[in-house]
Amino acid sequence: MSVTSKDIVPCDFINAIKKQRCASITAIDELRREAVQKGSRHDWSDANLLFPPTLLQKFLSNKQRLELILGCQCAICKCFSDGSSVAVNTTLINRLRHQNEDDLRRLFVALLFMGAGFIARHLCGIHTNGLDLGPQEADIQALFSRARQQDLWTKKRDPNADRLLAIFKDTRKIFQVPKFDLPDQDILVTKKFRGHENLPFLNEQPLGNQDRAHIWSFEIHSEYRGENVPEKLVRKELPAINAVETKVFEALKSLALPKKRHFINLEFSYNYHGQENHVFKKYPGSLEDIFRGEELSVKRPSPQNYRDSILHHWLWQGAMDIVDSLALFHSPEFFPRSDRGPITAAHFDIKPANVLADDDGYLVLADFGDTRIVKKGERFKTSGGDYNYGPPGPRNGTEVTWSQAYDVWSMACVLTEIIEYVWRRNGCEAIEDFREHRTADNENSHEAFWMPDNGDYKLRKSVKDILSEYKSHEDRYLRQVADLLEGMFAVQEFKRPSMVQCSQRLAMIFQNVSTDPYPQPCEGEILISDLGTKSPLRNMLTHVERMSKATVSREKCTMFMSLNESKGKLRLVLLTVGKSPQDGKPIPTQIDSSGL
Repeated sequence: MSVTSKDIVPCDFINAIKKQRCASITAIDELRREAVQKGSRHDWSDANLLFPPTLLQKFLSNKQRLELILGCQCAICKCFSDGSSVAVNTTLINRLRHQNEDDLRRLFVALLFMGAGFIARHLCGIHTNGLDLGPQEADIQALFSRARQQDLWTKKRDPNADRLLAIFKDTRKIFQVPKFDLPDQDILVTKKFRGHENLPFLNEQPLGNQDRAHIWSFEIHSEYRGENVPEKLVRKELPAINAVETKVFEALKSLALPKKRHFINLEFSYNYHGQENHVFKKYPGSLEDIFRGEELSVKRPSPQNYRDSILHHWLWQGAMDIVDSLALFHSPEFFPRSDRGPITAAHFDIKPANVLADDDGYLVLADFGDTRIVKKGERFKTSGGDYNYGPPGPRNGTEVTWSQAYDVWSMACVLTEIIEYVWRRNGCEAIEDFREHRTADNENSHEAFWMPDNGDYKLRKSVKDILSEYKSHEDRYLRQVADLLEGMFAVQEFKRPSMVQCSQRLAMIFQNVSTDPYPQPCEGEILISDLGTKSPLRNMLTHVERMSKATVSREKCTMFMSLNESKGKLRLVLLTVGKSPQDGKPIPTQIDSSGL
């Protein structure tokens, strides 16, 4: 698309220099063509353009271009000429091309941009106040007094210094670009803008709305982004925040200082045009995205725990991290002590869509928009978050009181769906089937885990059925987890364990259930048979045990089978774990046969 000076802010100066064929016109057109477009490539409006320092330095490094602009012989430039020598121009050219003159280049280009290149030489030679021309108003008046008698303008009223300053205030907004940098120490940066800055945000895309908030993804141009600021970001745009949202902001600051790995961290906040904006790192995706079968560009770490369980999976390890973090969040010790005494908080919207996966495969709890903070011992007043993952209770859109047990129920819902995804052969289909079964139990309650029951509430049959299935499984770890889930799904909130108790119970289950070392597949292999073969081998004396020469008392034997798809070969692994008679510590022994 051709870009011409007609796209520039219209003013008397532009019309006049176009008429006089000023050298500035060509320079302006060339500069606009080189601008960084913040969004659409077809949008050449000023609001969509960005002129980073390196672009201006490159543009003004062209000595011939600068000589043409400063030596322009059009009628207007000659009228404003003060007879300065070539040496004066050469000095300014050298300064404009110098590496450390970013402020001078911004002023020079801003004047060109508004069509006032005819006084750029004068102002840039004496100016020392960045993009503020106020202190130079007397100098500008003096320059205009020389041209007042000339018939150079297209308007009846001669442009004067006041008009130039007014136009400059609008034009300079394009070049007033703030830098976003974060200090190394634990300080939460909060910026307040006047609303006339050109924010260096690229590729802004709406991600949807949430209550009163608008969610956007964006990037910050690299020249305005500090080393500690993530490349891809998400911002939550709010109108002037109310008292509840102020408390939520306090919670976000507590999460950010110092940063905690399994909570989404507020990177910084800013106010622009009266809108409050909270900025977070953008993550590859959520647990809900995984459930839907989307491929996320994240590592899938091999967990060191739960190796003798069907829950030996990176998502389950991540879920345990979330449980521990949520237990910390529920503790009064998490927040600084207030004037009112100890305070406590609850999330109130835990669901798969609000559990994110970072680049390293760690799970992160996000979206604290429904969080409530109260004095310790008080109840929380809120309408709650997602109906499908909330506990039994009235859902008529009004605020009612809840306890932290709300989060316990929601966490149980998420843990159950993770088990379904990890355990079943096709995890995505298993999640879809589980949700359909919950809906079929009672269509009036959508996909919730509970349903009305003659004026009371009860756990849905489909949920009860899978919990029973877990409890009857040979996987001992899963059986004990299912016992805990039953408690977390207690209809009466006072019967549910606290998150701290849940965290402690899960740690105790892990400690009490012995685990086998898991044989790692070789390159190109996939595991096609594991715990299903354990029972038949449990009482079988194997060659592996005979090799141990009675130094280990046998506890269990497990067979694993791996397939190398490219070579079409199977590998059989026999694994035993016993206890040393000396100190009772588990000793694994493994033998495998490849190329079967």
